[in-house]
Amino acid sequence: MLFTVPRRTRALGLMAGLAATCAWGAFGTLSPFVPGLWAQEEQTANPHQLMFVPPPVEGVVSLGVYDARGKLVRVLAQAASVDSFKAGLNGLVAEWDGSDGEGKPVPGGKYYARGVVVGEEVDISGEAFYFNDFAGNTDSPRPSRVTDAVLYTKEQAAVLVTADRPEVLLVDAKEAEPQPVPVDLPGQLRLKAAGPNLLLLGQDHVEVLDPKTRAVVWQEQGKGLRDGDSDGGRTLLLWDQEPVLLNGQDRQRLDPPARDLAYVAVLRSTIILATEAGKLWRVDGQRAVPLETDDPKPLLDVAAGREDTAWLLVREGGQALVRQLDVRSREVRDLELPPDLRGATRISAARDSDVLLLLIKTGDEERVVGLRYQQARAQQSIWEKWFDRARRNFSGFGLKNGQVVPVNDPGESPPVVIKAADNPLENARQQVFQLSVHADSSGTWLVNSDDLPLCQVSKSKGVKQVKWLSDGKNGMRVFASDGRVVEEYHVTGLENLYRFDAGSFD
Repeated sequence: MLFTVPRRTRALGLMAGLAATCAWGAFGTLSPFVPGLWAQEEQTANPHQLMFVPPPVEGVVSLGVYDARGKLVRVLAQAASVDSFKAGLNGLVAEWDGSDGEGKPVPGGKYYARGVVVGEEVDISGEAFYFNDFAGNTDSPRPSRVTDAVLYTKEQAAVLVTADRPEVLLVDAKEAEPQPVPVDLPGQLRLKAAGPNLLLLGQDHVEVLDPKTRAVVWQEQGKGLRDGDSDGGRTLLLWDQEPVLLNGQDRQRLDPPARDLAYVAVLRSTIILATEAGKLWRVDGQRAVPLETDDPKPLLDVAAGREDTAWLLVREGGQALVRQLDVRSREVRDLELPPDLRGATRISAARDSDVLLLLIKTGDEERVVGLRYQQARAQQSIWEKWFDRARRNFSGFGLKNGQVVPVNDPGESPPVVIKAADNPLENARQQVFQLSVHADSSGTWLVNSDDLPLCQVSKSKGVKQVKWLSDGKNGMRVFASDGRVVEEYHVTGLENLYRFDAGSFD
């Protein structure tokens, strides 16, 4: 899945959009992975002061203090705009209170200040997600589990996920970016489509949610909700004690035909009730009339289709099979699923065409697949796949031939060597940078070999693993994982890095 960071996320422009991390100037909260970490604190009465002139290029500035051995002891500026520094008569001014990143005074001796300007031509773009097609370009937590999915429109699925809390994602077949809809109900939930709305079913509560306005249209509490379904006008709730049919303002209680009812499907002119063993009834007024079919099979789920057609997800020989039932004619048609979809546990259907949505769960993966029934040929069902998204468990990831693969022991990435431009203010050879990527609580950062952070690659929180590799002459591919998704970023234009000296402290 592709995602977008502005394609010209130039160093200066990127930092303007990430004010929390790159507009701190010379004094502010810095990344904990840097040995010279510095949290904002009171300055001593006599801070050390230096004046420096960075290379005359547009970009952002990182500045550090180093000891005589070249070890970074303090970060004074991290991807800061030039305007964030104090201006002196002959350059920019930075101050240092003589302490290290933990606020402890450093031993006496000579200390040096060095910095890097990241030119505005450096471009950072988000490219793809791996192992989680339900992750989006938002700051909210990424889904860790897919619990349910229903067909919302012909080209759109509503997917119930768990991030840090339940959330519904509207996922379009043609658009990469899911649209999140917050959910306030606690506990385990099921999801059904209800006309233009969504029906959220909990164990002791139910609510109708408008995904466009994110408003709760209607809600009710009860005891032991087994299932429910709605066509937008009529809603049947299968409570433990008895089924309840809601039709506008009318509320009708139905005599349950069996104590172990598990599924309900509201069709065009009737309602289907079913047990897990495969017994079926249709609702006729206030009565439930047995609906006999040849060769009944255990049920996994039931969905309402077009007119008075019901789709039954049945279990046969340990695998799922789709059964289409026309209630009026009692015609039954068994449709075989493709081999990779025979682990389906949930089914949803369109009410005006033979379009299905399946949820398939295995130990390592949850997959949502949309199918259109075409025809049966030579005793085989012909399906057209129109939707396929998955979330996969992984403990770690590695790179094999440039591809992201799940691995248990990913190892470490070697530094990427970049030959950068000369500082136009210094008579020096072409600068060489050895770049890697580190993560902190604010996201991922491109860092130099001395651990000085240069620019922020991503703002994703909770990153547990990063890897990177060279991409062309002056580019890098960066991969970061929070354990729920792996993100890929491209960094280009890295020849536009300019190292400079900024004086010394005694």
